[in-house]
Amino acid sequence: MLPSIGGVLLMGFVLRLGFALYLGGGIYQPDEGVYVTMARNLHERGVFGVGDVPTAERPPALPFLLAGIFGLLGPSVLLARIVHVLFSVAGIWALYRYASLVFGRQAGLMAAAIAAVYPFFVYWSGILMTETLATVLVTFALWRTQVLSEGEARMRDAVAAGLLWGLASLTRTQNLAFPVALAAWLIWKARLGLRKQVLVFLVLAFLPPMLWAARNWRQFGALTMDTHAGYTLLIRTMFYDQDNIDTGVARQALEQTEFYQKAEGLPAVERDRVFSREALNFIRENPGTYLYNSCRNFWQFWRFYPRMDKTVGVVDSAFVGGKRMYFALLSGLTEPLLILCGLAGLYLGWKRGLPVLLPGLFIVFTTGIHTLVIAQMRYRIPVMPLIIMLASYGMISLWEKARSR
Repeated sequence: MLPSIGGVLLMGFVLRLGFALYLGGGIYQPDEGVYVTMARNLHERGVFGVGDVPTAERPPALPFLLAGIFGLLGPSVLLARIVHVLFSVAGIWALYRYASLVFGRQAGLMAAAIAAVYPFFVYWSGILMTETLATVLVTFALWRTQVLSEGEARMRDAVAAGLLWGLASLTRTQNLAFPVALAAWLIWKARLGLRKQVLVFLVLAFLPPMLWAARNWRQFGALTMDTHAGYTLLIRTMFYDQDNIDTGVARQALEQTEFYQKAEGLPAVERDRVFSREALNFIRENPGTYLYNSCRNFWQFWRFYPRMDKTVGVVDSAFVGGKRMYFALLSGLTEPLLILCGLAGLYLGWKRGLPVLLPGLFIVFTTGIHTLVIAQMRYRIPVMPLIIMLASYGMISLWEKARSR
């Protein structure tokens, strides 16, 4: 017997709040420290960067959110964690509405209940990095896009879906390309009946990232979303094996190259262009190596348990980083079942004519991005609400089939 959605949300909130209080005001991941520092600088100096020096090395959504929290509640990491928890709980509600729309209320409640206790949603709700914000925005965006595609679509649905995708792209830049595919899908699905709505959808989906790109044009003289993409691509192509040890090891290897030493004195945009050019040259000259490493990326993205040999850069504590076996155990109890039942739910939903194409497209899109560029298990977090939604339907369908027999 499934609880009410109110009970599910309360359960999710209590678990997340407990973990946030356990973490307190410390910093537990290197990237978490970067985001908190940027947010404090933005709050205190009004500059998105370090001190008075602007930067575009990180997506802006999370630092602006944290800076807003610091402005309202004071520069407390613990209070920021608690607000972060509320965003995570909102994501549970969005998943409930989305799954109920696609598969019915029973599947919606099951998906919400699984998401409420899913260990890695609880964990990332307490860590001030982009995983939770990206996951929540994508879940809301997919839900509103599904609403836009069905029945008598209203203009407000186009506005909501477009703005949500725009904000999602300011959290993870990779999301910028997905609304274009969605626009084509919406027009195809509605047989040109949504042309005005799709136009509004596209304009609003690209408005936030274009405003950010315009800021970077003013600051750095380049219409770009960030000055870090080339570095990431280079690290995961030319220095793939070193990066598998740790990003710091790959950085040290990069610093020994002649082109790095020449690029070191260049402005951030120009330096990143040099890195992009070197990475693309490496791919052209070593297609077999790149293909092999892309296959390794695919495995890293969909693996069932985290790497046990990579603890560099994680703060040692009783739970976070100190005993990685906990993560492996939790993964073994959740990931295989969810992924396999998710595949079953996707197949059964497609076979029965249910609207599973949209979540399937996003899963394929996100997998493709990380296969081609960079992959870790944590980058799978934004697609896990969809896996959970599909798995809930798969489990319900398989159970009903077994009971009927």
